[in-house]
Amino acid sequence: MKHVLLLGDSIRINYQEAVKSALGEEYEVHYPADNCRFAAYTLHHLRHWLPTVPKPDVVHWNNGIWDIEHFYGEEHPFTPLEEYISYLQRIVRAIRYIYGQEQRIIFALTTPQRSENGRENYLLYNAAASEALQAMGCEINDLYQVIAADIDTYICEDGCHLSEAGITAAAQAVVKSISIGEVHCSTTQPAPCPTLNTIIR
Repeated sequence: MKHVLLLGDSIRINYQEAVKSALGEEYEVHYPADNCRFAAYTLHHLRHWLPTVPKPDVVHWNNGIWDIEHFYGEEHPFTPLEEYISYLQRIVRAIRYIYGQEQRIIFALTTPQRSENGRENYLLYNAAASEALQAMGCEINDLYQVIAADIDTYICEDGCHLSEAGITAAAQAVVKSISIGEVHCSTTQPAPCPTLNTIIR
């Protein structure tokens, strides 16, 4: 039996049960009860979450919605881009420090919201995360593109979280990346990840 660890914010919580069901009995799927929130929160809490589950064959993880969000009327995202990338890199190093180097680490790019306001930050943060994490040997699951293909259908009325159709679409992409190893952005070729010039509604 293979062990899979799902980490991430409420988007991960949206699809975790669908992923667990779809992977079936050949996989044991683990995830923290906690919402992993923003990247700094995830990094801090890894020391509590990781020792509680068996060593995974695959870690599938996302952070971004909280980091890219604007709070308190501030002009800039909650986590500045340079800090965001640093936290993601430290999370990878922490996972490898605790578990070793053998497991695959798949990072899911941050899914879009219905509103086009701030869309450029999602594209910028995703492109930077993809480049930085692929350089560390991580795989990239481009959930941004999956959900952006039909935002009105895949994002629910709150404008942020996945609808039932969105859960199905995201779960299928996650299962594919875990079970087959085919992700939307390869670790060996330039990734067709979103850039500032490829805004997809």
